[in-house]
Amino acid sequence: MTINGTNFVDGSIVTFNGASHSVHYPLSPNQLTIQLLPMDLATAGNYPVVVTNPAPGGGTSNTATFVVKP
Repeated sequence: MTINGTNFVDGSIVTFNGASHSVHYPLSPNQLTIQLLPMDLATAGNYPVVVTNPAPGGGTSNTATFVVKP
């Protein structure tokens, strides 16, 4: 999954449906990627995605929704 935003840094963490995923650190400060697992996509639904940057100056993004279709 590719996530677009702003101010991503080394050490950013992506939470997909409550589970942390390793970040394949940023392609740029405005884009990062994670690898979704088969179990992440196994059930159709709307899943929350949040990016958290580490301290100092870190913070949590607004929640985005990722839709998995049947």
